[in-house]
Amino acid sequence: MAAATEVPATVRRKMRTCVTNFYPIHFSGRGASQMSIHIFHCSWFDADAEQPMLPREETELKRRICEALRSAGRHRAVEDALGVKTLEFGGDCAAGLKVDSEPQTGGGYVRELVFDAVDRYEANYAGDWVPCIVRKRVADETMLVDLYAPGSFWSEMLNHSEEVEVAEKSIRPRQWEVCRGEVLRIPDNEVLTLHHGQHLWVQSRGPGHDEPAGRLETGEGAYLRCEGGTVENEGILSCLACLQYGGSGQRRYRVEIES
Repeated sequence: MAAATEVPATVRRKMRTCVTNFYPIHFSGRGASQMSIHIFHCSWFDADAEQPMLPREETELKRRICEALRSAGRHRAVEDALGVKTLEFGGDCAAGLKVDSEPQTGGGYVRELVFDAVDRYEANYAGDWVPCIVRKRVADETMLVDLYAPGSFWSEMLNHSEEVEVAEKSIRPRQWEVCRGEVLRIPDNEVLTLHHGQHLWVQSRGPGHDEPAGRLETGEGAYLRCEGGTVENEGILSCLACLQYGGSGQRRYRVEIES
């Protein structure tokens, strides 16, 4: 058994403000993996009142929102959507660990296709990669698929095609890319599951004011889960949390987490 790698002790400094533009701190270990600490900036909103919460204020309320995510079993989903592990909130900032291993290319052909799986594959059809559902095999190297609109979810019923035949080698794990200024919203009560070979990339904001970061948003009861897939979120994650207030009922809050 290999000896455990010693991690340098964390140096804590008293700071009056939260620094969000930073160079990641890397700890080199054995093997090809590298562990990084990623710092995120958090913006908080009262979703029902459509009002922002002030920075460095209402700290106890923000802590309760974080605890609500944990108690609802959504903390891991937030970690998966940010591409980190062991995420910890701290008021207007959050920090998470990221272990970078060999990247998945995602472009290789899949050998064992899962029939009727939604949002899992895409097919090269007429020169473009288009989301598809694999229905059945019609020949040794030919599959029958349903196609739908790029950038959409099957449940949204956008541009569903008649079943078409494509070569098996023209089907690959679906790749997701959210460019600057774009929004990918997971529909209400749905789970976007990234399987092996799938990759989600959310682009960071550009140098100009007219180049906002890409946004990954989760609807009511929706979340992302990694089951072998990878996430590279350099943009914004927006998610909802609910708090109960006794006789006054439930109130919704939204947190935006940006790299």
